[in-house]
Amino acid sequence: MTHENLIMCTEKILDPETSKLFAISDPGLRNLGLFLHVSCSKFISNFIIFRKLQSDLKTTKVEEMKVQLETCYKEILRLSTAKQAGAITA
Repeated sequence: MTHENLIMCTEKILDPETSKLFAISDPGLRNLGLFLHVSCSKFISNFIIFRKLQSDLKTTKVEEMKVQLETCYKEILRLSTAKQAGAITA
């Protein structure tokens, strides 16, 4: 089950308008249901934020690697040009 499916299922269960969880007449059980609703909602929010940060981190690493490769390529070109000019001997 993907995290999107997990979030959708949890939100469906915790929806006050459609869930039977909120139709409980016992005040103690109702309070427990509301507590679980709030806890799960916070968990889902934190999970979404975590996934976004994880995605941003991957993008940042790719960008850093691109900069390093460009720098390496420029250095190779510089050394190749210097070797052709006779400044460097093999």
